[in-house]
Formats: sequence, C-alpha cells, structure tokens
Amino acid sequence: MHNRTRRSRTTALTTLSPLAKEVRKVSAEFLSHNPHSPFLIADLCVGLFESLDAFYDQNPPPCELACGPGCSFCCYNQVRATLPEIVTIVRYIQKTTSEFERQLLSQNIQRHNQRIRGISDLDIPRDLPCVFLKKSRRSIYEVRPFACRAWHALNRSDCLRAFEEKNPLAPVEQYPARRQAALDFVCGLTRALDHVRLPSGDIILPLGIEAVLPFSLDHLEPGWLPLFQIHKPGNFPNTA
Repeated sequence: MHNRTRRSRTTALTTLSPLAKEVRKVSAEFLSHNPHSPFLIADLCVGLFESLDAFYDQNPPPCELACGPGCSFCCYNQVRATLPEIVTIVRYIQKTTSEFERQLLSQNIQRHNQRIRGISDLDIPRDLPCVFLKKSRRSIYEVRPFACRAWHALNRSDCLRAFEEKNPLAPVEQYPARRQAALDFVCGLTRALDHVRLPSGDIILPLGIEAVLPFSLDHLEPGWLPLFQIHKPGNFPNTA
C-alpha cells in the first residue's frame, strides 16, 4: 500500500508542466517555514503574481491584446480564487482602506452574495459586476486573482458580444500560451498547498472575501478552511 501511494504521487507530479513543477517546488519550500501563517501565504501569493507578470513580459503574445484601460467586460464574470489569493486580497484591503471603507465594502459584498449564494457558477446573473469594480477598473488590480490575470482577448468585439448576450461561455479569441501559464501557476500553487496539508480548493471570490475580511490575519481561522475544500482548483471558464 505504501509503494502504491508513492507511485500515485510520483505519477501525479509527472503530469505537471515544467512551469507548474517549478511553481510547486518554490511554493512548497516557501510554505514549509510556517504553512499556517496568513502573512507568509500572502507574501508567497504576491511573489507568484509578480512572477507571472514577469513571465508575460518575457513571453509577449504575437499580436497586441485588445484589453486596455476602461475595458471591464470580463469583470462581469464570477471568478474563483484559492485560499492564498483570498488572504492576499484581504490583506491588501486591510492595508489600503479605512475602517469606514471596509464597512461599506462588507455591506456591498453581503448584498452581492445574497444574490449568488446557492446558485451554480453558470447560473449567476451576468449583469452582476465584480464587487471590486470601480469606474471600469478593479480597485484591487494589483492583487487580482490568477483567473483575472489569465483572462485576455485578441478581439474586443468578442468580449462585447459575450457581455451583451450575458453568456459566460461565449467564445473569446485568446492567446493559449498566456492562459496556460496562469493555469500552470494555479496548478503548481495548489499542489504545494496539498503538500503542506492546506486546503487547495477554490471558492467564488466574494464569498471567500466575506468569510475572511472580518478577521485579523494573525492566524488561519479554522472556519475558513472548509470553504476551500469543495471545488477542484483551476477551473476557469472555457472561453477559447
């Protein structure tokens, strides 16, 4: 039985891309120092965000992306995020907003979640913007989740059509290698979470924020953890 378990783990690792393997290795080593520290988890996630951005800069697409300032069609899709991404966003909010601003945000998130709670991802109303969308730009752009970093379009009209049709699965022409890189980062990170025995599932972003935002980030709250044990990580909507 022991040998069978070892073989299955080895086989699982060999299915990872080289990029995902590297992300897993770096993340697992980083988390091994104190896997239950939210601050360490957030530091790791910020480092991975920066590494993915650097990867994009070093591997530019063959043609210019249609995305740009003021374009927010994709912000009407409901994205999922892992525990590290949620903790990172909450830390960012707590560092950059006043208590009054956080109260207003919490009220907005609660209203938002009342509309989506218990509804499957694809049945969530498509006229519902991200809770962090302000003036056609994400207020947490610097720490936006991997799903948002993966999203891009080569043709703005594709995004407009998907938005007008309120169809989250409408085809949007994308650069496959760019999208795959973000998936590799998510995959590597979630394998590292498995390695240090932290939950590696994901949750719809505002539901996760609502669960974590009221708490101090001195330690992982036990009540958060079951939220991230339900869903398979890395399931971005298929838009290619």
